[in-house]
Amino acid sequence: MVPILWWLFIQGLGYCGALFIAYSVISMFARPYPPFEKVAEFFSTFLTLIGVLVTAASIYAHQESTYPLWRSSQRVVAPFVIIGCVVACIYLAKRGSLPPVLVNGFALLGISGALQRITPVDPSVLGALVSK
Repeated sequence: MVPILWWLFIQGLGYCGALFIAYSVISMFARPYPPFEKVAEFFSTFLTLIGVLVTAASIYAHQESTYPLWRSSQRVVAPFVIIGCVVACIYLAKRGSLPPVLVNGFALLGISGALQRITPVDPSVLGALVSK
């Protein structure tokens, strides 16, 4: 049951992202739809932060991986991103919005973390960074 829910969550994030991108492109050339405008910024920000938080937290989930974890990711970057996402979600709940550049920064951290986990690393070259 959990793998199905996880798959639905990941697919839902992707579909929401596609919806927000499509809406943004359309609203650049047409009149924005006010009811959607009211909720789009909040939900796109919230879902981005949740997606980044889950991506950062996934470093602690047991998984068979061809490539070893980076120590710096596990001990410094992931905790920083997780705490930052929680604080940003609290701030978002209080204020109703966050600066887009801040959200994009979290997204870039999440993307770079995911890319690090799929990038082959030669332990002899970056041995101090890679978990054994």
